[in-house]
Amino acid sequence: MHISIYSARASGFVAFSFVLVLLCGTDTTRAQSYNFNNASDAGWTHYDPMASFGAQGSFTFPNGGYRIVAAPVPTNPGSTALGPSRAASYVPSTSYTDFYESVDIVNWQTNSSQAFGLLAHLSTVGLQTTSGYALTFADDTNQLTLSSITGEAPTTLGTANLGSALQVGHSYHLVFSDVSNLLSGSIYDNASPSVALASLSKTDSSKLSGNSGLVIYDLTSTTNNASNGADATFDNYSAAVSAPEPGSAMLVIAMVAPMMLSRRRARAR
Repeated sequence: MHISIYSARASGFVAFSFVLVLLCGTDTTRAQSYNFNNASDAGWTHYDPMASFGAQGSFTFPNGGYRIVAAPVPTNPGSTALGPSRAASYVPSTSYTDFYESVDIVNWQTNSSQAFGLLAHLSTVGLQTTSGYALTFADDTNQLTLSSITGEAPTTLGTANLGSALQVGHSYHLVFSDVSNLLSGSIYDNASPSVALASLSKTDSSKLSGNSGLVIYDLTSTTNNASNGADATFDNYSAAVSAPEPGSAMLVIAMVAPMMLSRRRARAR
């Protein structure tokens, strides 16, 4: 009897482990997840291009979030040629081709003109050299924008309008993906996570791979040389090769349930 119980437990454990290996595959080694609860962004690299010109940004962790602040563009001669006030943070250790990236937006500067969101396929990060893609929300137009970035200059690939402005006190979920050069983006209110407030897609293959991260930038200085800076707080960032599969948990349950039943029967003998 003891032998049969042990055998049932052992076979169940081995089979369960095999299921997990099949479900997880090798892509989990490239998955990234950060909730910033430890008040650290270890593994991230800050991009703060205005710091050398007297306008240093900041990267802090209020209430377990990740707040990025870009200081207003300095007024010294020539500074307006540097482009808008902006700051970014990205993870340089992992490069993606296809990707699924998401983050919560939990707070932002109100009564301003700014954009904030996700970066992907980043390369040659630096002042007027950065290349990649961006999925951002602009709070002055209530638009979700997909952009291609070359030399830090964005080119709009597509936009989608939200029906109304983001509500202070709500948190929002931003999702950005690339599947075989089809770039897609959506934004959700976490109070109704199954309904997208806006979505868009565009095929583009000009940036084949690179790093992922977060960005904020001021929209006022792009039009009139004024600058209010930019300020947004993120949380629960994740990136992987592909979207999580909702059916995976059900598959585990379906395969493990017979094993658990077998164990119970063995114990009853």
